Amino acid sequence: MIIGFWLSLLLACPAPVLKPDDSSADDTGGDDSGGDDSGGGDSSADDSGGEGCDGSDLIYSAHGLDGGDNEITDTFVAGTMVKGLGRVTNPCDIDLSFTTNDSCLVKVWRVLQEGAVKAELGQSCDDAITEWTVPANGVVEEITLLSDRHTFTAGTWTLEAELNIGNNKPQAEITAVAE
Repeated sequence: MIIGFWLSLLLACPAPVLKPDDSSADDTGGDDSGGDDSGGGDSSADDSGGEGCDGSDLIYSAHGLDGGDNEITDTFVAGTMVKGLGRVTNPCDIDLSFTTNDSCLVKVWRVLQEGAVKAELGQSCDDAITEWTVPANGVVEEITLLSDRHTFTAGTWTLEAELNIGNNKPQAEITAVAE
């Protein structure tokens, strides 16, 4: 009975799933159930086209933004507004979709300094299973205000976005300078 309970719980909470969105793809290529592995799995092949693209082609990244939503590429003044941007990029010529167990793209933001976690900032998400579609050659992203719950003092900081997709935890490094 206990095993049945855990099994039903696991089935009720599916893990994030990556899948191609074939609503706009040309389906004349035949059976997609197993894929054609006759090419030897050469990962250097052109993945920018629709054929052969799937969820494994998605690119995950984290970025620090200033108060004007500009990416922090150099330094910023300590104590000013900092936002985290979690992004999923689709380099393919077809739409790709994935599902998360709630409405957030980023599950939690971690702020690290010299490898130590200084803050862990969870998201407030709806519990609804959410289908995300990353357009062909496009992105989906989520911005979260971080400086309302953590003060960035002078120094180098690492922002880690734990995405709700698999085990992806991209990082961005930002540097605060004193006024």
